[in-house]
Amino acid sequence: MYDAFMSEYELLGHMTQFKPSDTDPTGYYIPHHGVLREQSTTTKLRVVFNASCPTSSGISSNDIQMVGPTIQDDLLAILLRFRQYKYVLSGDVQMMYRCVDVHPSDRHLQQILWRDNSSQVQVYKLNTVTYGTASAPFLATRCLYQLGLDCKDDKIADVIKHDFYVDDLLTGGDDLNTVSHIRQEVTKALSSACMVLRKWKSNAPQLLSDISESSLDLNIGSPEPTKLLGLGWHASSDELMFLVDSTISHTNSTKRDLLSVIAKIFDSLGLLSPLVITMKMLLQRMWLDKLSWDEPLSPELSAPWQAIVRKLPLINDFRFPRIVVCESYTHLELHIFTDASERAYGACAYVRSANDEGKCMVRLLMAKSRVAPIKPTTIPRLELCGAVVGTHLYEKISKSLRVRFSRVFCWTDSTIVLGWLQMLPSRLQPFVRNRVAEVLEQADPADCTPLTPGHFLIGRPLTSLPQPNLEEHSTTNLTRYQRIEQLRQHFWTRWSKEFIAELQQRIKWHSSKDSLKLDTLVVIKEENLPPLKWRLGRIVAIHPGTDGIAHVADVKTSNGIIRRAFSKICPLPVTTESG
Repeated sequence: MYDAFMSEYELLGHMTQFKPSDTDPTGYYIPHHGVLREQSTTTKLRVVFNASCPTSSGISSNDIQMVGPTIQDDLLAILLRFRQYKYVLSGDVQMMYRCVDVHPSDRHLQQILWRDNSSQVQVYKLNTVTYGTASAPFLATRCLYQLGLDCKDDKIADVIKHDFYVDDLLTGGDDLNTVSHIRQEVTKALSSACMVLRKWKSNAPQLLSDISESSLDLNIGSPEPTKLLGLGWHASSDELMFLVDSTISHTNSTKRDLLSVIAKIFDSLGLLSPLVITMKMLLQRMWLDKLSWDEPLSPELSAPWQAIVRKLPLINDFRFPRIVVCESYTHLELHIFTDASERAYGACAYVRSANDEGKCMVRLLMAKSRVAPIKPTTIPRLELCGAVVGTHLYEKISKSLRVRFSRVFCWTDSTIVLGWLQMLPSRLQPFVRNRVAEVLEQADPADCTPLTPGHFLIGRPLTSLPQPNLEEHSTTNLTRYQRIEQLRQHFWTRWSKEFIAELQQRIKWHSSKDSLKLDTLVVIKEENLPPLKWRLGRIVAIHPGTDGIAHVADVKTSNGIIRRAFSKICPLPVTTESG
């Protein structure tokens, strides 16, 4: 298999033998080895080139290469869009890296040693972008992205630029003709760069009827699911599933075993969050007990772990509907629920869709959970952390999906968190203030509906139900008087409780202010009297406390000297003008 792979490599012109006279002493020799992938339906053995191997100088080729930025959409965004389409289509670019040539002047930096069974060791140069070099992913994806930039059809250009994850295509649409057009045009655009799309698969067989069998996924018609970006997908039933190795030892388990199981569960959408977070909480307990990697678990930890191991094979039986919206929907809502406990917090997002026929569908779109920090904290703070996670879900979903939600709801059962979101940030502690600001950056709880011209004309949307006609409604003098008196009392109460208190602010986390001094003219606040009955006085003595700071003063009034706390006296705002 190794010989066949290398022979094909040379036959396709992807590597060329160096002549002895052309050997460059400044070249770099890349070690290579084979990787056997039994699950692969096309290339069982792939040769991997290790450009991270250091030379005699201690520096490797990858050490001096620039990696380049990420220009494609991330994995989660592509998977989220994959769940919105009625008809989906997946494909793979054949030998994508080897479709991109390396400039001849740089090929001496990609030298390898190889020989057939019957020949001597020869020096070869690799002519294409090589899998295993640090810059390979960027070089290949940048060429693919350029094909999208050069495409004149905006729809096809958008698919090439945003629906590819490295060499895997995951796209779709709500109309068969549209998806068929996408497949044909994307294939044509990539063929201009000698890139061939293969391993086609779809939940609509009619989309693949005109494709040769050699270009189809070999799993079509098989009961085994196809892996799409690490996620299992059964095209015939259009369901998502997970493929987890259940061959785990039931005895002598260690912390290393638990971490290995967690790492094997690839769940970027968070559909298995209740299970994964349980294992992460158990792993946290192992860290608290300071267990080494290969130390057997204690009975207190072994029992819950064994219970998880016994139920782990059931994951392979889980089925999740791929599509999250109903057919021909006219109303679309996003509901994000957040919650927390003493040990974990998280959020989940549901999509609710409805059409004109009265059909309604509610589906789980994604979720995210996190283990609570080891340092003890309060439940409201963890609830706030859950709200932050929910905000991140909303931000990711709104940027990834190509739909417009009619309404978006973010739910929390913590009244304290809702109170924090309504408070001034300056009155909150740093931990709370920073997270409240993060939530408010994405959503204003006081303005959840976009403003329209109707809000400025009639104070509400134009689509709202009309109010009763009050043109001929008569208002009596008594009703008018009661309304005016109600407003007067309302503003008087606010003035007496809010403005007067502003004269003597003593908030500990603000900058310090000058304390009350002798001979200061003050108003003595009396809760049981109206403000016009509050007495005036002048401070004649100040009494410092044990901390050296004055909190009490003697005030001389018309009825004598009384002692009051600073919180009960307010200095009058006296201003002086220099003449």
